[in-house]
Amino acid sequence: MIGLGFPRSCRTLTAALTRSDTVIDMSTTLMLCAMNFESDIASKRLGNRCVIRTIGVGEHCAHALKDLANEFGAGTNVILCGLAGGLSARAKLGQAYVASHVTAPNGSVIPAPWMPSGVNTPPLASKEFSSVDTPMNSAALPLFCADVLLADTHVKAQTARQFSCDMVDMESAHFARAAAQAGWRWLIVRGVSDDVQTQLPPGVFNFVNAAGAPRPLAIALHVATHPWQIPLLRHLGQKCTLAMNNACDIVERALMELPS
Repeated sequence: MIGLGFPRSCRTLTAALTRSDTVIDMSTTLMLCAMNFESDIASKRLGNRCVIRTIGVGEHCAHALKDLANEFGAGTNVILCGLAGGLSARAKLGQAYVASHVTAPNGSVIPAPWMPSGVNTPPLASKEFSSVDTPMNSAALPLFCADVLLADTHVKAQTARQFSCDMVDMESAHFARAAAQAGWRWLIVRGVSDDVQTQLPPGVFNFVNAAGAPRPLAIALHVATHPWQIPLLRHLGQKCTLAMNNACDIVERALMELPS
C-alpha cells in the first residue's frame, strides 16, 4: 500500500517519492491522491487534464477534504486514485480496479455513485459468501477502508472474510463521506501494490508522513538496519509504480466520459 521505489538505492527511492508541485488547469475534474508518490505519477500522466491534489494518508485526509469541499462546489467530478492492498485472489498484484463500493471500519457500505462504461460491477457479496471465492472477471471490486495499515497476510485474509472486500486502503471511507456531503460526482480507482500473499515489512508505513510526503531519513535508517529487505523493497517499488500507472489508465478512460 505504501508507495515504494527501490530500483537501486535509497536516494533513488527518495527521488521517486519527492512531491510534485500542485498541477492546476481549467479542467472540472479534481483528482486526489493520498501520497506524493501517487500524485507525482498522476501529474506526469494526467496533469494537463485535471487538478491534482495530495490529501494525506489515512484519517489525516479528512482535514484536506474539508478544505477542498469549500474550494470545489457541488457537481464537481472528483476521483480518488492511488494504491491499495489486496485482500483476496481477485485483486491481482500490479493491476488496477474501480471500487464498486466502500466498506467503512464499522461495516457500513457506501456504493459508488457511478461506473465508467465497460466496467462490470460484481454484486454486493454477503459476509457468508466472501468475495474471495467469486470469479476473477470484474474490473470493479469492493474496497475496505481500514484504520491501520494491513501488513500481515493472515490479517488481510481475515478482513476479506469479515467484510467481503477484495481491496483495502485507509482513505476511501473518509473520501466517500466527504464527497457525498459536498455533492461531488465521485469515483475511486485503486492499483494493487501488495496482494493478499504479500507480507509487508514492519516499519514500511513510516516511510511517509501523515501528509503523504516521503521521510528520507526513516527510509535510509530502515535500509541500513534491514539490508536483507532490499530485494523485497525493490520488488514492492516496482509493483507500486506499475499499479499506479494502471490506475491512471483507468482514470484516463473515465475522464473521456465526464462532462467538461
